[in-house]
Amino acid sequence: MAEDAPEGQGSFLLWFDPEVWSPLDRLRHLTGPPFPERGPYVDGLFMARAHFAKYEVLSGLANRLAPELSKEDEEMKRRGFTSAIRSREFAALTETLVCELYSVLGGLRLLLCGAFPRARLPGKTSLLFKNAANGKVGSYLPGGIRALLAAGYDSWFPLLRSFRSTVVHRDAGSVHLLAETGCIRYVHSGFMEGPRPFVSEDIVSWINERHSLVRTLVDQVADFLCSALLPAERRVPCGVHQARFYERIVVVGSNLTRQSGRCASREWFDLEPARQCPLQTSCEAYRVTAPQDEASPGS
Repeated sequence: MAEDAPEGQGSFLLWFDPEVWSPLDRLRHLTGPPFPERGPYVDGLFMARAHFAKYEVLSGLANRLAPELSKEDEEMKRRGFTSAIRSREFAALTETLVCELYSVLGGLRLLLCGAFPRARLPGKTSLLFKNAANGKVGSYLPGGIRALLAAGYDSWFPLLRSFRSTVVHRDAGSVHLLAETGCIRYVHSGFMEGPRPFVSEDIVSWINERHSLVRTLVDQVADFLCSALLPAERRVPCGVHQARFYERIVVVGSNLTRQSGRCASREWFDLEPARQCPLQTSCEAYRVTAPQDEASPGS
C-alpha cells in the first residue's frame, strides 16, 4: 500500500503491514530456521504466492468480460448467428483459473517437500493428497498437515484435479449467460475422471468456492509453519521510496504490528536528507535504535 508523504517527497510504498498479511504472506516475509533458506521450500513458497497473484489478475479480467456475454444473445437475435468469441474467451479464462489454483497446490507440495525432506513426499500433487488420505505419508510430516490434506482429498480435491487434468489435455468446455438468473453456465462434455458431462449452473460461484477452499488449506498450512519458526531477529523489507529499498529488523514470534521492530535503513538515509524516510515522524521503528529496545511500546 502507498502511504502519503510530506509534500514534494512522493509516496512510500509500504510492504511491512503484518496486520493485514495473510498467513502465507506472513510466512513469506518472516520465514527462516528451522526451515531452509533456499531450495524447494523457498521455491514452493514463492510459487504458491505467485499463482495466487496470477489468479487475482485473471479473475479481474473475467469479471470485466462477464457483462459482455449478453452481447452474444443480442447478436444472435440481430444476425441469426454469433461468433461466440466472448464465450470462448470466458471459458478459457475460467479453465485457466482452475489451473492456477492447482498450481498453487503444486507450490504447496514443493514447500512441504523442502520443509520436511525426511518425509520423502511424492513428486506429484495428486499423490500427496491421496497418500495423506490413505495413511501412506510417514510420521515425518506433522499429523496436523496430514489431516488437512486428507480432508481435502475426501471432499473437494478430486474434482478440482479432474477439472484441471481434463482442460489441460482435452477440449475446452463452453459457457452461456443465463438470462433468467444472470448466472453463467459452464458445460464440459466429460472429464477424464468424474462427471459426464460436468455442468455448473453458476461457474463463477463454483470457482470462487474452490478459491476459498484452496486459500484456506494453504493458509492453514502456513499458520502451522509460522508457529514452528524459531524466535529470532529477521531483516525484512519495509517499503520503497524514491527507488530505494527500506528495511527494518523484527523479532519473529512477537505480536507484530506496523510499528514493530527497529529501522535498519536510517543509518544510511539519515545521511542523505533527500532519501529520508517520509514516515519517520509516525514510525516507532524509526525511533528504536538498539536490540534491547524491541520490547518498547508498539513492538
